[in-house]
Amino acid sequence: MRYGIIIAGLVAAAIGVAALMGKFEYEKTSTVAQIGDLKAEVKSDKTVPQWAGILALVVGGGLVLVGFTRKA
Repeated sequence: MRYGIIIAGLVAAAIGVAALMGKFEYEKTSTVAQIGDLKAEVKSDKTVPQWAGILALVVGGGLVLVGFTRKA
């Protein structure tokens, strides 16, 4: 159980660092106009917000800390 917590923390921290570096992107589609069956859409690439990367990094660090301080 202890090693599982440590591994989960390291994975979460790695995801947080990648998100802070702007490596995670997603595509957002917005409808700007629609007349009957005809509609105009705009697709834009967005990156994951920095606050999500910071949150994942903090949670990952906390999990690693808990994993190391927990007794076997």
